Amino acid sequence: MRSLGRAVRAPLASLMLLAPAFALGQAVPYVANGLVSITGGPAIYNGRYVIKQSDFGFFWLDTVTLSPGHVQAESKCTGFQPTSDTDIYVIGDCNGITSISSSGSYVLVRQLNGQCGAATIGCLGPRSDGHSRFTFALGSFDYLGDLGEIADSTQATDPQGRTWTIQPRDASGMNFLWTASGGNATAPPVAAAFAVNLSAGGRNDKTNYYGDKWQLQDTSNPAASSVTWDFNYAGSFSADESGTESSDGTVVGYFPCDPATGGNFRTGANCRQSLGLPNPPPATSYQFALRSSNSYGPSANTFTSGGIGIACPQAIIAGYAGFSGTCSKTGGTLVVSSGGFADASGSSGNLAEALFSWTFSFPSGSPTSAQGAFVTVPVGASAFTLSISFPGGYQASASGAVAFPPSFVAEFSMPASAVRGSAVNLTNQMQKPATTTLNSVDYLIAPGPCGAPPFVPTNPLATFFLALGGSAPVTAPNSTGTYCVSLKFNFTPQGSPPSSEIASHSLTLRDWSPLPAIGVYLDSGRTQPAPFAGSSFYLTTATTYYLFDLESPPPPGVSYPGAAWSLTSTSGEVSLGSTAAQTPLPTKFTAACSSNCTLKLLVGGATAQIPVNIQVGACVPDATTLCLNSARFRVQVTWGTADGRSGAGQAVGLTGDTGSSVRATSR
Repeated sequence: MRSLGRAVRAPLASLMLLAPAFALGQAVPYVANGLVSITGGPAIYNGRYVIKQSDFGFFWLDTVTLSPGHVQAESKCTGFQPTSDTDIYVIGDCNGITSISSSGSYVLVRQLNGQCGAATIGCLGPRSDGHSRFTFALGSFDYLGDLGEIADSTQATDPQGRTWTIQPRDASGMNFLWTASGGNATAPPVAAAFAVNLSAGGRNDKTNYYGDKWQLQDTSNPAASSVTWDFNYAGSFSADESGTESSDGTVVGYFPCDPATGGNFRTGANCRQSLGLPNPPPATSYQFALRSSNSYGPSANTFTSGGIGIACPQAIIAGYAGFSGTCSKTGGTLVVSSGGFADASGSSGNLAEALFSWTFSFPSGSPTSAQGAFVTVPVGASAFTLSISFPGGYQASASGAVAFPPSFVAEFSMPASAVRGSAVNLTNQMQKPATTTLNSVDYLIAPGPCGAPPFVPTNPLATFFLALGGSAPVTAPNSTGTYCVSLKFNFTPQGSPPSSEIASHSLTLRDWSPLPAIGVYLDSGRTQPAPFAGSSFYLTTATTYYLFDLESPPPPGVSYPGAAWSLTSTSGEVSLGSTAAQTPLPTKFTAACSSNCTLKLLVGGATAQIPVNIQVGACVPDATTLCLNSARFRVQVTWGTADGRSGAGQAVGLTGDTGSSVRATSR
């Protein structure tokens, strides 16, 4: 089991803004770090915590400190969901967990859907199938593995007698609000609000940038009938916009901005100028404030947000390096293939509302312009300038030289780390014209970090590496540490003499530790996999299967700890046998097992398991087996003696429905 004790990540503080007065309003916002949906039954109360099921985990709220959070018990490698807090990622047709429970010191997440049994450790990592229960520590929410079943809490409210609900605040799948029942409905409101960066909700980078679009929402309790906002709170409240709850309870605009000095929060016009900022502006923090009222009077408090850090947006261009500056970059070089593209789509900021303007210049002739994040670089261009304009009057820029690389670019990919002494797969990612011939590729693995291109002796990779996308394995050194893998590409351009180019990447080698992976085959040569569908193997009795531990073997000098196999069901756990080496275990199942049946593999304290469905197979007669009534019944006899000897009885058929057995001769 990996990732035990892994701490749950904290909420995104830059997007969730609370003040002490907010606690009085009994409402707590939460912003997830990925797409999440609310599922399951009623909220569960356990001590000071309230817990609500989500699609792949659960939301939690400390009702004393009003601190919220979320646990992602498992995830998918889509980049849209939160990362897994167990490091387990499902790869099958899985839509979520089954149920949750909490009592005592634990929270239990159940995954009983067979479609969700196929999983890996980490994205694209080794297989780790058959996880059905995930246990977390209440309070720290550390992952503890599978500790078995627990009872459901009978608590009906939090310690203050409140009940809580959690609801989405918008359609983003990331913004939620916990709300408590009760409160004094015949009193002026306690002013409270929270802010969500709408621009950040649609990108992986959750930094707040100048020019981002925000949503500010009143959450005063009891409910307010009117509100007044100060969009640039600087120590004293200055009313910028007032209105009814329906018109101004939720406002969308560009933060920071100061309407008092000419900025328009709603449209973003002149926001930078209203704050007196240069272009690009320096990173600093800003606050907003809120006052609210209802029919019982104005709020006694003024809500002020915490400081919200805002950074300047940046132009980020693929292949652009050697520059100085951050938000205004100069002096770099953009390397692009002839007739290729300049790609600034990875820039930071509110790209959905940004305008990209390029200018390319030449040694002679007039400059040319282009619009967009992804543009064609004109052949012969020697320099470029990019200006990205964002709402609010903000800009990010980059400029420098344009360089066209040679006709051949040596490149390859490989894992960043591997087990010492193991096979490391290299993949060819070169760039070359069709008229250039790649003749061979030599490799060198040297200790230490990569530096200047080394001398690579003749040591060719397999010929199938020579095609673009071709792969070839090399054996890693048998010592841990940092190494540099260098490949020398030997090629011949059309009409030119042979040449070579070297590409290098770092490789970290680590020690081996057991990480079992289950394979079931119909032969000992692993050429005929057993039937597999969804997340389960479908097997039959009376068939010989070969059980394999498919994990990478230990390197030289490390002993394989042995493999122990068992079959678990509602009736308990039955040993199938063990192997001392990483060799297959021949197994013949003797009874059907189609509900809650799991094949389990234990290697050196690490466990893998996967669901199996075992059905009764056709009877095959042999020396110790009788098949009666048209093979509907299988009959086998074993014998034993007082001195401890035992064996199989020899089968003797009499008629289609009868037979006898004799004890085999033993000495």
